[in-house]
Amino acid sequence: LVGTGSAEEAKNQISYLDKEVYRLGLDMNVASQGLVQMSVAANGVMQGGQLQDLFTGLSELSTAVKLDPFRYEKAIMAISQMLNKGQLMA
Repeated sequence: LVGTGSAEEAKNQISYLDKEVYRLGLDMNVASQGLVQMSVAANGVMQGGQLQDLFTGLSELSTAVKLDPFRYEKAIMAISQMLNKGQLMA
């Protein structure tokens, strides 16, 4: 609820996360913690759809290059830190 602001949006995020974890074969614990971390960091910086696009892109990339869960978690942390600063740069 902290990251989404409402129970309905939290339910939508959980449904989205379940689909992405299944589709990409992600580690559920790492992916769910990462999405929550990114949601909290993106609050006021990005909207829900933009956040999902960013999370999906990062998750697809990590699957394509076969990142292990530890490195995937670190990539999420890096994106979250950039979101906390309010700036995303290439």
